[in-house]
Amino acid sequence: MVERPFRTASRISDQAATWFARLRADDVSADDRARFDAWLKADPRHRQAYQRIEDLWTVLRAPAVNVHARLAAEASVMAPPSRPGLRMAWPCLALLLAVVSVRLPTFYQNAVSDYRTASGERLSVTLDDGSRLLLNTDTALAVHYSNAERRIDLLRGEAYFEVAPNKKRPFIVAGGNVEARAVGTAFDVRKQAGAVQVTVSEGVVAVSSGMASVSVSARRQIGYRDGRFEALSAGDVDTLLAWRRGQVVFYRQPLAEVVAEVNRYRAGPIAVVSRTLAERRISGIFNADDPDGVVDALTAILHARAVRIPGGVVVLY
Repeated sequence: MVERPFRTASRISDQAATWFARLRADDVSADDRARFDAWLKADPRHRQAYQRIEDLWTVLRAPAVNVHARLAAEASVMAPPSRPGLRMAWPCLALLLAVVSVRLPTFYQNAVSDYRTASGERLSVTLDDGSRLLLNTDTALAVHYSNAERRIDLLRGEAYFEVAPNKKRPFIVAGGNVEARAVGTAFDVRKQAGAVQVTVSEGVVAVSSGMASVSVSARRQIGYRDGRFEALSAGDVDTLLAWRRGQVVFYRQPLAEVVAEVNRYRAGPIAVVSRTLAERRISGIFNADDPDGVVDALTAILHARAVRIPGGVVVLY
């Protein structure tokens, strides 16, 4: 089977989005710009894909600029330019641009993905070769199948893979700079906040980044962060992957960690305003499909109070 054209296009678009974000980073270097120029000249489709990303950024940025112009005009009528009205326009613009910048990667990832879930959703998918995928909350991935390999690009989030055996076509899950390669096995890959975790429930998975590679056997877990692999505690796989049953399980973990995990399943975040409360350790099994029920359980366990704010935000104190 020849790789379908739109799969190739989505891979190029993913590279374009990566370059777009990299060139706007504070630590972008001359070497980065040189490599970008080389990538841009390597294929006419590269320049076209990058132009589409720039066009998308312009569309998303326009509302913020319009708000700034309106506020500035109102401030100029009501008071001299040096007065607070005009100065307030700039923080509003900065805030709106910050929101657009944060949402742009998710917006783009959804656009180029083949399968995706929103906060609190799970999705089961069976691919053409019989391999089965289960996407966790707030996840996006793209499927690239060819005669030589079966590749999944995990753009964000977490997914569990039950791979149909085929020694001639290895199954590869790419999460940023990390690849997990298997022939026939079952494993989970989670990509979040610049880190990747691979948990193997059956068989063996080769996990690599650059020249470094490690073999992860069943009931083991490996992490990759800051350019290096780190061995993670080998807990019970059923507990680590309880999300497949719609559960999140914690054992003597700080509330701050619990809330960070629960927030993956919520449209509006939970915020803990007390440091003492954030450090309290709790254990429990919570229903990921009932985020409000999780809040009620936390307040009962900790004898804490919760204030709900429009937009789904909850403040614990």
